[in-house]
Amino acid sequence: MSRYPSFSPPPSSPTPSPNLNELYRYRAEQEGCGYKVARGLFVLIALLVALFFVFSCGALALYASVARDLPPASELKNRAAQFNSTRILDRNGKLLYELNDPNEGRRIAVPLSQVPAPLLEATIGTEDPSFYSNPGFDVVGIARALYRVLVRGEEVGVPGERAHAGAQGARNHPRAGSDAHLS
Repeated sequence: MSRYPSFSPPPSSPTPSPNLNELYRYRAEQEGCGYKVARGLFVLIALLVALFFVFSCGALALYASVARDLPPASELKNRAAQFNSTRILDRNGKLLYELNDPNEGRRIAVPLSQVPAPLLEATIGTEDPSFYSNPGFDVVGIARALYRVLVRGEEVGVPGERAHAGAQGARNHPRAGSDAHLS
């Protein structure tokens, strides 16, 4: 036998479980409508965060798939040097003949510092009049492109549309003292 007497509480009568609807009604009465608004805002914020996460993951996956096929930036300078026309000179440096690539045309590398400012401004103005005032993307242009694709069913990348990525990269490239070339 054990040293201590066994003790067990007397059996209690089973309590009926309350109806869930009554609990919800009681909670709503206690909390008021502020609880519902707070819960709705929480759900809305959670959905927005989830959507942001999904779109961010999609954007990163798209970037990774595109960036995988791009050559390294250091290779681009080497490729640009290959696009010059072949020039045949005599012993005094006088041009005798020039061979041009039939697909690329006549190309001569010129330092960007030697390109006249009016030519640069005219080229930029032709490409994008809002070049210096936009951050590299045009919200109205994107909306117009989405409308054309989604509503009209037109193809993406219609010729004649602006190519901002390269243009913005050129804008951000330092002009003075650089070895950049315009060909």
